Amino acid sequence: MQKVLPPSGVLVLSITIAFWAIIYTRSFAQITQAGQDIEWILEKGKVRHLPFYTVHNLMIIPISINGSDTLRFILDTGVRSTIISELAYNDSLSLRATGRVKVRGYGTGDPLEALVSINNLLRIAGVEFDSQRVLVLMQDVFHLSTRMGLRVHGIIGYDVFKHFVVEVNYESRLLSFYPPKKFYAHYTKRGKKAYLPVAIENEKPYIQAHVRLNQDSLVPLKLLIDTGGSHSLWLFGGVNSGFTVPRHSLPVYLGRGLNGDVRGHLARLPALHLGEYIFEDMLVSYPELAATKDFQLMSDRNGSIGSDILRRFHFALDYSHGRLYLTPNKFYEAAFEHNMSGMEVYSPYPSLPIFVVAEVKPNSPAEAAGLMPEDQIVSINHNHTQSMTLDEINGFFCLRNGKKLKVRVLRGSKEVVCKLVLKRQI
Repeated sequence: MQKVLPPSGVLVLSITIAFWAIIYTRSFAQITQAGQDIEWILEKGKVRHLPFYTVHNLMIIPISINGSDTLRFILDTGVRSTIISELAYNDSLSLRATGRVKVRGYGTGDPLEALVSINNLLRIAGVEFDSQRVLVLMQDVFHLSTRMGLRVHGIIGYDVFKHFVVEVNYESRLLSFYPPKKFYAHYTKRGKKAYLPVAIENEKPYIQAHVRLNQDSLVPLKLLIDTGGSHSLWLFGGVNSGFTVPRHSLPVYLGRGLNGDVRGHLARLPALHLGEYIFEDMLVSYPELAATKDFQLMSDRNGSIGSDILRRFHFALDYSHGRLYLTPNKFYEAAFEHNMSGMEVYSPYPSLPIFVVAEVKPNSPAEAAGLMPEDQIVSINHNHTQSMTLDEINGFFCLRNGKKLKVRVLRGSKEVVCKLVLKRQI
């Protein structure tokens, strides 16, 4: 009989999260070295560094499994087991399946079937992690590659964080893996000792924070630290938290979980207090109860803090001592904005700079501008999309309220120019 695993906290994006598709690989060979034993690195106090990509605030890192060519994985503190969600006929990867399980995650559908493979060797930043458990999803659920504009093969979390202090520099897009003793010496040498306590429960990190819902009260929260979510803050309503959706909110599609779509509402929050740091007028998402109730029943958390908050810091996570170190970076004071165009764009061929309108919302700026599904975007304000990434294109739609964009699209064999005016809806 197949057993059902507890929720994995699997990645949910603020966009629709390709599966079994042709792979296009930009080489990471120059940044991986000969694999070295974890114990040796810890004993010698060696530090390893690893560049990463960012797409929708998410970190994408290069990984090799059992000597494979380079694969791309999203670094997600919300998952325990390494998950492969996408492979293609020309991927060279050797895995030995030992069984099948069903896994649960966000969404309202049934548990998803996955193959289980044990005793795998993962190589990350020149470090070899042996005896690793890997799950291979049997169904296309995330659509990672087409929605992120480059090939992404899966998600990895706890396996990366359990041995090292992981330091993240969003400005230089660099991960650093420190043996705990080495990191403490490095950190205090710079005259910094402050940190926020982190609780590691079921191999996931949780932190205490407060939200200000009005002028008079601060409400304490237990939040999952979720590097695999592009959102700022999720708040659960119903079973444990009891938060209600504000009257001034926007119905939105929050993303794709293991078990289906996740919908909810987007609103503004007066303030989030994270230790000494205060974020005002920030975006908060309220997922529908049906998509998150299993998580609420099995834990006492109130929601999650996502990468739109974390990217504002040079931060380090120390699982062994339960600490989160935060230093504000150049993104700290950036405004919290959402997609103000009213349309979603995807990349049907992640190996090529082709970007297509997936959806146009009714009564939106995109609809008013005359944009239509299946339009291929050729340029934005005279910036040709051949030299752009999907992340850069989506960045145009979050610039500022009232920003005017001239969007040139290819509709069939005809070029059409649409004048789009961004409008903040929240």
